[in-house]
Amino acid sequence: MCYSLSMLTPKQRKIEEDREKIKELGQDSDTRARAVVRTLFNQEQLREANRRANYLTILNARKLKNDYTKELAKITIDYLKEEDLDSDVAYRVQYNTIGVIMHLSYEGKVYRRAFRAVRDPHIDLNATKMFAISASGLISKLQRDAKPAFKYS
Repeated sequence: MCYSLSMLTPKQRKIEEDREKIKELGQDSDTRARAVVRTLFNQEQLREANRRANYLTILNARKLKNDYTKELAKITIDYLKEEDLDSDVAYRVQYNTIGVIMHLSYEGKVYRRAFRAVRDPHIDLNATKMFAISASGLISKLQRDAKPAFKYS
């Protein structure tokens, strides 16, 4: 495309970057494509490991403080942003001294989920990730159920 990446919205920019990756993977040579896939996979794994280590450092520092669940809520929001939910899905993440509460709004209905923080950073970090994945799964299921199957006439 002839667009400048700076003119695109973040979602469009990500789509264009993914298209470029697909072009690289569609090379004539399988060995070059394998090398590109291996490099991309290693970069993603490294990025995720660094991100997780950063989150664990933050949570370990706040483990005995009252704002531990506040940090968990921020991490949950980051993971929800990573899930690329549709624009018609609204979400709000709240926290209290006990845990994190997530409100999802889709097509006029509000869905609520919560989890109790156990103040073990490894367990709570996994819980926040699974929380975001389950939200994405719920929205996918609702979208799949709401769309009628195509019928031949």
